[in-house]
Amino acid sequence: TAKYLLKPYVLSEAGTIIYAPPGTGKSYTALAMAVSLQYGVERVWSLVNTAQPLYINLERSARSMVARLARVNRALGKEADSALCFLNARGRTLSDIYESALRTIRQEGCDLVIYDSISRSGGGGSMSGDEVANRIMDMLNALCPTWIAIGHSPRGDESHIFGSQMFDAAADVAIQTRSQ
Repeated sequence: TAKYLLKPYVLSEAGTIIYAPPGTGKSYTALAMAVSLQYGVERVWSLVNTAQPLYINLERSARSMVARLARVNRALGKEADSALCFLNARGRTLSDIYESALRTIRQEGCDLVIYDSISRSGGGGSMSGDEVANRIMDMLNALCPTWIAIGHSPRGDESHIFGSQMFDAAADVAIQTRSQ
């Protein structure tokens, strides 16, 4: 049976993909999940277990992520400067930082990876290609058995993640975010 960490969105030893157009709160949602899981905060979700997350940020500056984390921490009732393990590598690819991420996971005892974002994977071709998508998902699965990845939806169609259907196939849980 499935063992949840954050019910019903994050399963132990499984992958979750959060997808939507840019600017709809995907990174904030993932940060809130990370803080909730690390500190046992149940303000938003039903927490079944805690986890030690590593947030891999390939999208934004480290300074931006510190500010975002402070806002999320305050919203969840934590001190603004409550720590979260980050690997900040804006402009790099998953292939570029893979070994560094493995070292960080081992050193920090991380048992959950949050990956921001799939579009920065550098899979060696079009994200619409099944082989590229499978390579990216294989790398995430090998990096950590439990992961959350952020993806974008295609322009004009918010119903699925951009790229190959293999992204959908690799996810045990898919979450479409929306903003108002």
